[in-house]
Amino acid sequence: MTRLSMYLLGFLCLQLVLALAIYWQDHQQSTLQQAQPLLSFSRDTLDKIIVIESEKTATLAKDGDHWILPGLDNLVVNQIQLDNALEKLAALTTDWPIATTPTSHQRFELQEDNFQRRIQLFQDDNKVADLLLGSSPGFRKVHLRVLNDNNVYALPLNTFDFPAEETQWLDKNLLAVTGITAIQGTDYRLTKKQDEWTLKSPSSDKLIPIDKDKAMGLVKVLSTLRVVELISQPPVFVDAAVKKMVIEGEQKRHYQLLELNSHYYIKYQDIDRVFSISQKDYQHITDIDLSGLTADTSETNTETETNTTSNPVSPSR
Repeated sequence: MTRLSMYLLGFLCLQLVLALAIYWQDHQQSTLQQAQPLLSFSRDTLDKIIVIESEKTATLAKDGDHWILPGLDNLVVNQIQLDNALEKLAALTTDWPIATTPTSHQRFELQEDNFQRRIQLFQDDNKVADLLLGSSPGFRKVHLRVLNDNNVYALPLNTFDFPAEETQWLDKNLLAVTGITAIQGTDYRLTKKQDEWTLKSPSSDKLIPIDKDKAMGLVKVLSTLRVVELISQPPVFVDAAVKKMVIEGEQKRHYQLLELNSHYYIKYQDIDRVFSISQKDYQHITDIDLSGLTADTSETNTETETNTTSNPVSPSR
C-alpha cells in the first residue's frame, strides 16, 4: 500500500469517526429534548383558563374545589372534560421541531393574530402558559408552538378538545339532584325517612299506599337528569305547557318543566337560563302524578276478602 493510499484511508476513518460523533451528539440532544415538557404548569394551582378562537372566547375559573363559567352565571364546568384536556397538555413534550424560524409561523397558522386556538393558563393572575394551536398535519395531530418561542412542533393533540364556546364546557349533569329526600309534584309529595319512602297528598297528612317501583323510577330520573343543551335564545313560553316541582336533597331545586311545539325545556329559579332536556326524561317526570304513584291495593283486598270467605271464623260457644 502506497503512502498516499494510507493517508486517504486514514482520512476516511477520521471522517467516519467525526460522523459517528456528530450523530451520537444529535441523538443525545434529541433524547434529552424529548424528555422535556413543552409546558411548565401545575394543574393543582391553576385558577383560570382562557381558550380563544377568532372572535370567540371561553373563560374557565376555579371557585374553591370547582371550576365555573363566569360568562354563564357561574354554571359548573364538566370536570372530567377539563381534567382530560389538562392531562393532554401536561403530556406534551418537546419532540424535534419541524421548523424553527418566524417565517414558518404563517404556513402553520401559528401567528399571534392567526391561529386555530390559543390556550392561556393562569395562576394568581399570572400567565404560566400561552400555547398556539394551528393547522393539522394528520389524524389527531396538530402544529403548535409556545408563544415567544419560534420552534414549531407536530404533536398528538385534538383542537376540538379545547372549545372556545363556554356552553361546550358546561357540565350536562348540573340539574341532577343527589341524595334526594323529598319530591313535591302538582298533586303529591314523596318523602324519604330512614330509607323508606312515603306518599301523601299536599292537602292531607294521610299516608297513601305507594308504588315503590314508580317512585324509585322517578327518583332515578331526577338524580341522573342530563341537560341536552343550554338555550341561548329561548322561545316565548306564553302557550307552553308548564309543570312545577320542588326537589330536595343535597341541593334544593324549584323546577319548571315546559313543552312547546314538541320541544322540551327546564328552568330552575336560581338561574335565569333555559335548558333543553330529552323527551324521554320530560315525559317520565311529567307523566307521574298522585294516581300513578299510588299502589293498586284492590288485588290485595280481593285476596283478603277471599281468604276471609273461604275460612269463616266459627262463632264461640
